[in-house]
Amino acid sequence: MDIQFLFIDDSFNKETKYSSLTCILIPLDKFEKIRNEFYSRILNQFIIMGKSTFDLSPPIMHGKELLKGTVFENNDQKKLEIFQMVADIVNDNYIKVYRLGWLKDKRVNIFENLDPNLMGLIFPKFIELIDNDIKDIKVIPIMDGLDPKISKIFSQFIKQLEIARQITSNNNLMIKNSKNIYGEVFYADSKFSIFIQLVDMISYMLHCNEYKSFEKNYGIFKSKIIEITEKIRPELVNHKYYFTEIHRS
Repeated sequence: MDIQFLFIDDSFNKETKYSSLTCILIPLDKFEKIRNEFYSRILNQFIIMGKSTFDLSPPIMHGKELLKGTVFENNDQKKLEIFQMVADIVNDNYIKVYRLGWLKDKRVNIFENLDPNLMGLIFPKFIELIDNDIKDIKVIPIMDGLDPKISKIFSQFIKQLEIARQITSNNNLMIKNSKNIYGEVFYADSKFSIFIQLVDMISYMLHCNEYKSFEKNYGIFKSKIIEITEKIRPELVNHKYYFTEIHRS
């Protein structure tokens, strides 16, 4: 049985107005190898060894606030080296990356109070996006953090698909390969999960790419991140963006 973990990160880009989900598929048989590479290439340089002690709390790799609170907080070169390492890990391990965004504009403001980041729109579309790629594998979804609003949306949707399969065999009423998603979505704190940190880093790199795609202004540092991101094998990244036309009577 081919089991793969689906690590999920949500984000909102204030400049492009896109709310999005970014996800990576990590096969169980590559889990240890990729985890070890994340440490050897990125984290181990921050584990400080003393004569009789060592630091068990290296900085969290968070794209937007990379190396905040460390001596490298203002060192753009060190940050770019880490982004390059992330791209290398993706390419070397052939990690599949998915990103689905939805334009948040006045047409969807009716959802502002109930679902400010449009996850109720994005998550079902995201499951459709990965549907063909999970037809021959079993997937365990793991989401960054434990936001009660998001957990209700994600877990409830997966369970509703599960219930639908119990009462009908009509595939037109459900997402065909959703039966291969195991569990109603699990949740992990990025502080304790290097794979959540990895998908967060990738999410930020793709976030920077949106400035170029949507012709927004960006500085030299972001332009260099974009250059690194564009080196990720294009066949590994599946992007999709939506906007919603809503008519109210």
